[in-house]
Amino acid sequence: MTANLTRRLSSIDFLDEDEHAELFDWGNQTVLTDAARASAPVTELFAAQVARSRDAVAVAFDGRQMSYGELDELSNRLARHLIGLGVGPGQCVAVLMPRSADSVVAILAVLKSGAAY
Repeated sequence: MTANLTRRLSSIDFLDEDEHAELFDWGNQTVLTDAARASAPVTELFAAQVARSRDAVAVAFDGRQMSYGELDELSNRLARHLIGLGVGPGQCVAVLMPRSADSVVAILAVLKSGAAY
């Protein structure tokens, strides 16, 4: 009985035509119908950005700034450490830390190790 009631309630449309149009625009639905674009892994895109602008600010948080070069060096160091611990492709690494510049280093390091975070 509950499943039937849920199914009936979910079929009720509470939005008028204008609200549907606004929701469609807000949700950027046209992106869903576009052909998928080929993209590169985040680590490759990051490496290309480091090559283009090594000294530019990559991360700014709570008064601290880190250049692309610094972020690259720190994330490489941590990635090597993770790989040394056996982290690699097909594995997941939990990243539990407050929002900070260091969390960006950690996430990028996990990706550079080949694992997911």
